Amino acid sequence: MVDRMWLKLGSRYRKKQDLEKALRYMTKGRKAIVSLNDQIDYAELLHHAGQSEEAIAYLGQVIEQKGAARAYERRAHILRDLDREEEAILDLNEAIAINSDHYLTWYTRGIAYKDLGKYDEAVRDLKESIRREDQDTVISTYYELGMTYYENGNPAEAVQCFRESIKIPERTIPMYYFMLARCLDMTDQVQEALTALLQGVELADRYEAEPDQATPCLMRAHITATARS
Repeated sequence: MVDRMWLKLGSRYRKKQDLEKALRYMTKGRKAIVSLNDQIDYAELLHHAGQSEEAIAYLGQVIEQKGAARAYERRAHILRDLDREEEAILDLNEAIAINSDHYLTWYTRGIAYKDLGKYDEAVRDLKESIRREDQDTVISTYYELGMTYYENGNPAEAVQCFRESIKIPERTIPMYYFMLARCLDMTDQVQEALTALLQGVELADRYEAEPDQATPCLMRAHITATARS
């Protein structure tokens, strides 16, 4: 009962985003951590506190007990944060073998492959992610797919993906327009490239008018600097 009390208190602090206290109390109540959700949360708290190796080992125990796709996926995210992409991909392989319907696993493995320069594998996985997504998430996946084509020297395919990424203006950021402009320019569609670039700058200007200007200003600075290069 005491362990459950500590666990409940830790969960309460986690919801309040007081992660230091959340970890402290969840550690006190560690024996009461039995649900997969609590196990995942505890591993995340360990990782956030800089105890990443302990988080990896803990998730290894969870995997031995439950073999859950979510535990593999969460361990993969931690491994990627540590630049251990190859190990992360092994865990994502296991997660997909258990549950191939979850788009985020395909997306994460696609990004891991892209980071390793394995572009064919990245394209395959990002397309599998898109097949499973809805409008709330798919736009950013189209952007990443476009970046994969761009990095692999295929601007024509990238153009199609970046066009998809700006189809819902309220979910678009300036960088999507900029990358579309760059790839249009690379495929000799200069007038369309200029139009896309101006749309990106206009969107960045609107963001700058918002109260929290820091992030939009940085985005616009990146757009301008890259456009001049």
